Amino acid sequence: MKKKWYEILDSVRFAITVLLLGYLFIGIGDIRTENEIVQKILLIFSTVGLLLKNLFPLILTLNYVGNNKKDVIPFIGAFMCYALLNVVTMILSKNNYPAVFYQDFLGLAIDEKSIPLNIGIIGSILVIIVVDKTYAWSRKRYNYGFLTFIDNDAWFFITAIILTAFVGVAVSYSYVYFVNVVSKLMQFISLNSNNPIAMFIYGFCDRIGQMLHVDNIFKDNFLFGNLGGSWTDGKQIVYTGDVNIWTAQMLSNNLTAGVGRYTTGTYIINLFAAPSLIIGYYLNITDKIDRSRMFGMLLLGICASLLTGSSLPIEIVVLLTSPLLYFIHLLFCGAIFMACNIMDIYVGVMLTTSKSTILLGNIFEFIHYYNVVNLHLMLVKALIMGIIVFVLYQLTVFVYYHILAQDFLDTQQGKIELKRFIADLGGLTNIKKITSSSVAITVVLYDRDKLNVDDLLNDRAYKVTERYYGFIIKYGSGSSTICRKIRKELSDYQDCLAYSKK
Repeated sequence: MKKKWYEILDSVRFAITVLLLGYLFIGIGDIRTENEIVQKILLIFSTVGLLLKNLFPLILTLNYVGNNKKDVIPFIGAFMCYALLNVVTMILSKNNYPAVFYQDFLGLAIDEKSIPLNIGIIGSILVIIVVDKTYAWSRKRYNYGFLTFIDNDAWFFITAIILTAFVGVAVSYSYVYFVNVVSKLMQFISLNSNNPIAMFIYGFCDRIGQMLHVDNIFKDNFLFGNLGGSWTDGKQIVYTGDVNIWTAQMLSNNLTAGVGRYTTGTYIINLFAAPSLIIGYYLNITDKIDRSRMFGMLLLGICASLLTGSSLPIEIVVLLTSPLLYFIHLLFCGAIFMACNIMDIYVGVMLTTSKSTILLGNIFEFIHYYNVVNLHLMLVKALIMGIIVFVLYQLTVFVYYHILAQDFLDTQQGKIELKRFIADLGGLTNIKKITSSSVAITVVLYDRDKLNVDDLLNDRAYKVTERYYGFIIKYGSGSSTICRKIRKELSDYQDCLAYSKK
């Protein structure tokens, strides 16, 4: 199971890059200018970025299937199954859910109330499972019997469509339970917004919603809807939603305490926590070639988090390479929202574009508010908290990759695993150089023929690739730890040799 999980990252790397570019395009499109031609160009960037962001679940599905099957038939089948799943949920689901529980997909709609359900990444996972299983079944099919005139590819397509239809029916009729649970949870948070525990739950669920690509459910209700509160200005105009209230009060220079509580945590997460997570991840790469190759992605990830207020691409990478670290990150996110509530730190976001392209917690807005006299003290407190969070993340990432990632509870099993790994490399005397990244070990051997690839793959490694400078062994989140232990073994061995020569 571990091997299968770690292999996912290699299969969806392109989709993550597309998502990252989508957020960067949205950020570029948010630039304000009076030049009409430049405005149109920026609108193109913003529209393309939003399209890439919205199509991410489909791109993820096609990327995974295309990389794993190496065949155009399952690729086409995955697209058709994904479209069918949306069509089935559109036709069979109830049309009395709140609008946030529906999501437009390529313009599919019967009427204003009948559009596909908002299922996000869950839809991608279901389609991938259906395509994977039905394609495997079709390859094992015997070509005799009543249906011999149907070839294996057609059989795959038929069975995938039928199974997807059944999955769509199940999703349509079970979605009501998801709606009820989420609605009650959001109602609890709204009614107890002054309670730090409620804000912890909000921060935790907000990040999960982003990961599942259904974050607009929380965003629309709290940032733009009734659950985010209401405020009436001097002209008796009623504003609802945390962002709408903050925008109106900033323009009227009449800020009230508590407004911005649902966006304050995003500043700390995007400006301090996510960059620290990216840097910590990068620092655990000891191989120089991998470091130089990943440096560009490091800068893009930090830029996306700082400038566009999105840390989702790096969070996906962390989830797929270090699930425990991602769970710790979720706890930190909840704790950040809770701490902001306890310390009365409230920094909102002004709505300058459409709510679909709003950039939450970006550095430009933070700097702008820092120069506002009434908000200066608040921003200083947020800055101090951000620095503390940055340091805590560095410590957490260090502890994770040095202790938690390598079966630290079972020391005996860890020693056995280490000895087997060294033996599969041909012993200590065969290791010329060994480095690592967060998920892989790079080793240069004196005698490449002594490498036992079969045993490596039978144990914990899930992929071995030979490059001109050595072998890259995909080992998972324990790569840094086991590399460090082997280096220690090599150092002790060399010390012993030096001592024996005296």
